[in-house]
Amino acid sequence: MASAYQFIEPGAGFPGISATGTFNTSGLSNQMPLAPGLVAGARDPTYGYGEFMFVQGPAAGTCGAGDAVLIIGTQVQQLVSGSTASQGAIGILPGALTASNVYGWAQIYGVCDYANLGTQGTGAVGAPLFVGTTAGRLQTTAGATGYIINCLKVSQYTTTANSNSGIVFMYWPVFDGNRTAG
Repeated sequence: MASAYQFIEPGAGFPGISATGTFNTSGLSNQMPLAPGLVAGARDPTYGYGEFMFVQGPAAGTCGAGDAVLIIGTQVQQLVSGSTASQGAIGILPGALTASNVYGWAQIYGVCDYANLGTQGTGAVGAPLFVGTTAGRLQTTAGATGYIINCLKVSQYTTTANSNSGIVFMYWPVFDGNRTAG
């Protein structure tokens, strides 16, 4: 599902990019302790350099693999259409986070080839992305919400009825609640 990113940081023993679990700040067995908020660099043979933040699952609900999430401190919540009350950093999850005791990584920089997209069709390279009308999904049209995500652009966008995933470029994206459509 996710690209082939491998960590390049000296912290050997990080769980894999799409690994999730109930590990916490005391670490995993035989692995270094992790702290939510840790940012680590990784390399993909096709897409190059990317950065991932170690995050805590949502206080309520679940976040699926490929979902766009709002990072509030070090905890995530699914990005929801029209929610301007919750603003901040955006990440995309390579693995599902199902509860507040589940931890994993959120991609915050680089090419992400597993983003859940909510609009079937294609999008131009470099086109901006918006908060989708379906929770956790991104779209290339402003739609009813009109809320743009800064520093998140289409890299390759082709979806079908059977697959709503696409490739996006992330440059530490932020949702600031600005509307772009009426």
